[in-house]
Amino acid sequence: QARAGGSQPGDENPAPATASPRRRTAIGLGVGDHPAENSGGKRRCIVDFRVGSNGDRSPVFASIPVTLHRVPPADARVKWAYLTPLRIACTCEWRLQLVLARDSWDQPGQAKAGTVGIDVGWRVLPGSGDLRVAYWHDDAGLDGELALPADWLGEMRRVEAIRSERDKDFNTSRDALATWMRDAGRNVIDQAPVVSDAGTAWLAESAATLAQWRSPARLAGLVLRWRGNRFPGDAEAFTAAEAWRKRDRHLYEFEGNLRDQLQRRREDIYRVFAAQMRRRYHTAKIELLDLRDFHVLPEVEDGAPDPIVRMHTRDACLSVLVRCLKESMAETVEVEPALTTMTCRACGHVDSLTTRQRRKIKVKCSACGARQDQDARAADNIHASVNVLRTT
Repeated sequence: QARAGGSQPGDENPAPATASPRRRTAIGLGVGDHPAENSGGKRRCIVDFRVGSNGDRSPVFASIPVTLHRVPPADARVKWAYLTPLRIACTCEWRLQLVLARDSWDQPGQAKAGTVGIDVGWRVLPGSGDLRVAYWHDDAGLDGELALPADWLGEMRRVEAIRSERDKDFNTSRDALATWMRDAGRNVIDQAPVVSDAGTAWLAESAATLAQWRSPARLAGLVLRWRGNRFPGDAEAFTAAEAWRKRDRHLYEFEGNLRDQLQRRREDIYRVFAAQMRRRYHTAKIELLDLRDFHVLPEVEDGAPDPIVRMHTRDACLSVLVRCLKESMAETVEVEPALTTMTCRACGHVDSLTTRQRRKIKVKCSACGARQDQDARAADNIHASVNVLRTT
């Protein structure tokens, strides 16, 4: 994956590697073995992307500056290329994704043996405030955890605080404009001389249901149109609305960019963890879970969903962690998830845990009295499981 736009080309420009002619897509990577890097260590290059053909069927290329996330292997062939836009706040970032083919995909430093069981799931750790998202247990009895740090969680709460502030500002500005339209603004609009082709009636028509609006973008669009169709007597209301629009745009961009940075940081944490597992173990065992179930809201009659649960489910984004593991490990084995948390590591007894017990980190076995970390227990049981459902 690469980020397109805004980058400067590297110094090296070897012959491009092109895709199969049948795909009618060709890519030239001006990166060589050592692409140019800026002070931040980012790999920058020029990608020649085929966008069409001339009359004689010769290719037409667009040269696009990109920042590479990873350098493609020198012996890889480009089979497909996708240039897709991703909207971040008010800007659009283009991302280049390549589908590559090569004779072997052995990862550097990949372990030839060893199995690790990984329990994927989130839990807030008392004291540190970190968000545990995985616990692992291996053949030698060693174990450990992966957690998103508390400072990362704090920044995510900051994103939510910005959004909350934007919502409050929007409600205040919308209500103030609706009040002006209902009272003083009505007379101002009716008595204003026609100073443009659009006149003034459009404002009353466009804002007829203003009090029910829920979208800041809709109000911002109204203010932008108003800016080009001013009329006498609107100064006070327009000035307030325009001030809101500028502030909201600033906060919107701040919110969007901060969220994007945090999501990138989380994926980097997951990729580093997956790489560590790859270098130490050949096979990773995980539970076969449909992670979409974690995001399903309860039925109306079951009551409102727990906001803390929803918040940390979004924070953990476990599907990204599972994807990183499957992409990195030589072999991924998915096992039956039932009873992994409820089965005691010491005696094998199965306890039925209440909702309150599930929220605790450690539980006590009712048979042997052993106190165990629930996630460590699950990772051990996953590692020992022979009920394989799928292997990739």
